[in-house]
Amino acid sequence: EREMDERLAQRLPPHAVLDTRTGRGVVRLWANDLDGARADLEWVRRAGIEHGSFHTHVNAGAFLAQVLLRFGSVAAAVETAESTAALTDDADAVWLGPLPHCEAAFAQAAQGDLAGARAHAEVATAMADALTLAPGRLWSDMAWLRIADAAADDDEVVRVGDRMVASGWGRIPEPIHHWRATYVEGLVATGRLDDAATVVAELEAE
Repeated sequence: EREMDERLAQRLPPHAVLDTRTGRGVVRLWANDLDGARADLEWVRRAGIEHGSFHTHVNAGAFLAQVLLRFGSVAAAVETAESTAALTDDADAVWLGPLPHCEAAFAQAAQGDLAGARAHAEVATAMADALTLAPGRLWSDMAWLRIADAAADDDEVVRVGDRMVASGWGRIPEPIHHWRATYVEGLVATGRLDDAATVVAELEAE
């Protein structure tokens, strides 16, 4: 964040300012500075898609949806994620689609719209499978985990969580992707207490 502050103090071309503020907004989100993240990402979105790269605009919208969801502004998170996902769909930008579609699934699951959440998760999963890139697979796994949790389906929570563990997603810091506490609750509910204790120990160590 300090490096990006220094960069923003320089005379940068407009597209570089947008890229840098998007990056700083994401870092602030992961540091749980939600006010700072929202300020940066909303600024980028207000600047408009015509003033920066399409990639930057999509990322700003998708991560802003995550900020809004963490604030508890669920309806705004749904609207932001769905409008961003529509941009990638209209442009056939499959490589950018998993993130906004998964953010839409997260927000709709939180809102209780499981059918809508599943529709976005299915699109994200198909895109991730076509890309065979780790980020898309991680996001889509998280979408299915949150949907299972919202449906109070402990067996499905554990099934998806087991897949995430096998994929090595536990190597990514928890502030970036919140999922292991949900997995622990599923493990406890299904009687796998030793496995739950192992994951709790990992979280405590982190």
